[in-house]
Amino acid sequence: MSGGDCLKEALKTSSLASNLQFNEQIKSLNAEKHHIYHLGFGQSPFPPPEFAQKVLMENVADAEYLPVKGLPLLRKMILEFHCKLDDVHHFSDDSCIVGPGTKELIFLLMSVLAGDVLLLSPTWTTYKPQAVLSGHTVYC
Repeated sequence: MSGGDCLKEALKTSSLASNLQFNEQIKSLNAEKHHIYHLGFGQSPFPPPEFAQKVLMENVADAEYLPVKGLPLLRKMILEFHCKLDDVHHFSDDSCIVGPGTKELIFLLMSVLAGDVLLLSPTWTTYKPQAVLSGHTVYC
């Protein structure tokens, strides 16, 4: 059995996402000693500020898994922020979920919800493949 035989049909004809193709170009240019500040993935090429590094070092021993819905205090603070900013008051701390990133949270959401998916343009390159992998009919 070849590697392609293990893939879902939706992945067999997919190509490398445009942002990943762009990333490969950036890597090539960097290898040629061009100086590029690559901000395309939302991951900063700059180190975290010193105060953030200090707090991380102070908490490096805290290596337990986090609660599935995210840190309770963070969820509470997010809701308080939106109560003030958006005048939203009908959510409880239990209805707020914090995750590692938007793409993963959107994929998880599409994996549990039924119905069609309408994608607006412009959109991130992975949203359509995520919707297809989740079994949705996608309208662009």
